[in-house]
Amino acid sequence: MASETRAGVTVDLCSDADCCSIWFDAKELDLCWHTIHPTSAAPEFRIPERGFSSRSCPRCDIVMRTAGWTDLVFDRCTKCLGLFVERRELAALRREGAPVVTTNAISAFRDVAIEHGLDTFLASNLLLSLLRVFSR
Repeated sequence: MASETRAGVTVDLCSDADCCSIWFDAKELDLCWHTIHPTSAAPEFRIPERGFSSRSCPRCDIVMRTAGWTDLVFDRCTKCLGLFVERRELAALRREGAPVVTTNAISAFRDVAIEHGLDTFLASNLLLSLLRVFSR
């Protein structure tokens, strides 16, 4: 990876010429986002979890998880919260923005809980606990 400053934020670019992907440390995507779209909500906290990734975190060397939406999927480290964003995904994010509508009530609840300060793991477990209590 090679460091480069974009929009006042230093990010890491994949050194593979065919890849051209970007590694954002936690909150760096939001910082870059606000320079391009100053009035819209930052996307990082709204990115829903999806599943397991095939990539390892370049910082923590653990398997990352995928995060995103149907046509816009990133790789996120659960430890350092860094994001690996492919070039085409970044272009789509710039062009279309982050989707505002979550896909289901579980994702919506988790997004609101995270927005109010709960971490992703706690928000997800709180919702599952509530569902178990009220489904009896």
